[in-house]
Amino acid sequence: MLEYRSTKLAVVEAKAWDEALTEGVAQAKNYAGKLAVRFTYSTNGQGVYGIDMLAGANTSTSAATVTITATISERVLNRELASSLMD
Repeated sequence: MLEYRSTKLAVVEAKAWDEALTEGVAQAKNYAGKLAVRFTYSTNGQGVYGIDMLAGANTSTSAATVTITATISERVLNRELASSLMD
């Protein structure tokens, strides 16, 4: 579970380097559903497979081009910016 300021942001399921990138997807979705978390990720260290549980969107990329932390940080900052503009 990745948290920021006591807010659950994402579930990250990590598998071994020699496992398929999507090997942990079902487990990640299961955890995210139980924990009521919108974003979940599966990784094998070579790539990251992201799932938006609300939108049903899936993305995959190599670990060299994106990190889970950077992706989530961007979403958090965008949410905080949108919230501050609405105030």
